[in-house]
Formats: sequence, structure tokens, C-alpha cells
Amino acid sequence: MNRLIGVTGFARSGKDTFYERSKALLEKSGKKAYRFAFADALKNECDDFLKEHTGISAFTSEPKEKEMIRPFLVTYGTDIRRKLDQN
Repeated sequence: MNRLIGVTGFARSGKDTFYERSKALLEKSGKKAYRFAFADALKNECDDFLKEHTGISAFTSEPKEKEMIRPFLVTYGTDIRRKLDQN
């Protein structure tokens, strides 16, 4: 039987760390785990632009880089994407 576990939290609260550790435990018992994040599609759209103009990938794991690009990603997602498509 497939299960879906949703995890939510503030930026840098450990959601990906939770996934990585859970995945390792699940795989030890022969189960598979997959990560899906709502922001990944948005980051894919912005990645080339950010790399070209800031030298930072939208998928960076560096805290200072994340802090620098987060306002752009939030603005793009909430003020532009949602106006183009509510879904």
C-alpha cells in the first residue's frame, strides 16, 4: 500500500533533512521514498535567470545564498505566478 506523508515548515526548518533521514530508514526496510515540493516547479522556472543574473542556483543549499534569492522567489510565486494561474 502506498502512503503519502506531508511535511510543512518554515524555510530552513529541516523539511529536506527529515526527508533524507526518513528515506534512508525506509530504504533499509525495502521501501521507496520520493520527494515532491511545491516550490520545485517555480525554482525550475527561475533557475536559469538567477544563475545568469546572480550566479546563484534557485536550488542552492547555502543559507546566505538562499537568504539573498528567497525574496525574488516569493515575489515571483505570489505576485506573478498566482495572477497568471491561481492553481
